[in-house]
This record gives sequence, C-alpha cells and structure tokens, in this order.
Amino acid sequence: VRARLPVRKIVGMKAAWLVGIYHAVSYGSMLSFGNWVPSLLAEALPGRTATQLAWGGALVMLVSGLGRISGGFVIFRISPYVVAHGSILGICLLFGGLAVIPGPAVVLTLALLGAWFGSFVFGSLFQLANRSAPAESLGALLGFINFLANLGAAAFTLLFGLAKDELGSFTWAF
Repeated sequence: VRARLPVRKIVGMKAAWLVGIYHAVSYGSMLSFGNWVPSLLAEALPGRTATQLAWGGALVMLVSGLGRISGGFVIFRISPYVVAHGSILGICLLFGGLAVIPGPAVVLTLALLGAWFGSFVFGSLFQLANRSAPAESLGALLGFINFLANLGAAAFTLLFGLAKDELGSFTWAF
C-alpha cells in the first residue's frame, strides 16, 4: 500500500500546477463565453441588447456539453497530452480572433469554438492528473486542480467585465 501524499507535496507538484492552470484556462474560458457571449453579440450588433441575445449564452453551454462528451471519446484514441496542448492552443487562437470583435456571426462562431475547446479538454486533464499521483492521493490532487480551475473561472469572468467597464469594449479582454 502506497502512502498518501501530504497536501504540501501536492501543492508543490509541477504536474498539479500545469494541469490546474490548463483547467483554469479552459474552464475559465468556457464559463466566460457562456456568461459574456450575449454582451459580445450586443457589442457586435449595435441596437441590440444582451437580454435580446441571451440565447447565445445558452447555445454556448450546449456546445460546451457536447465538447465535453466528444473529448471523452477522443482521449481513447489520441494522447491526452495532444488533446490538452491542442485545446489550449485553440483557445488562445480564438481569443486572438475575438480581440478584433468582428461581425456577430464570427463572434458567435469563435465563442462556440472556444466553449467546445474549453470543454473538449476536460477528460484529458483528469487523465493526466490521474497519472501524476498515487490513487490514495487523487482526491486531494483533483481538489487542488479544481480549486485552480475555479479561480480561473472567477478571474476570467471578473476581468472580462472590468475590461468592458474600464475600456468600453470587450476587445481589450482578449
């Protein structure tokens, strides 16, 4: 029987931080898109309000669920490292595209792709986490990774709102 790792050891693990930061970026992106896409669309469609475009947030969450399901199947055939790195790269590229706040169709497409990539990576991150610690320590490891993911979700949501308020546009948030 292997001994459980103490929490201080888990917090010091490079793998825990890497997977946690990836999870923070992916989860933070997905939740931010769900929260902010109606406002992004309103910015791209002058004269429309976020309330009128609230369906966009629901669509983002639907695509997110489909991304999580499809990613779960892909990791049976593709390395979780490839899925994790590819998804994070995809999110970063999509943020770059959204930085110019193009037309509404492009905004919605990029946001949906961001939500898909943000959720597609989910299974690979937990597969990588499972390889990083003994089974007796996975609860604490996954708790730490989820802690970082939730910090990322809160930070993304807050920073997007602050960017909009302070700079007048979501462009600077990306």
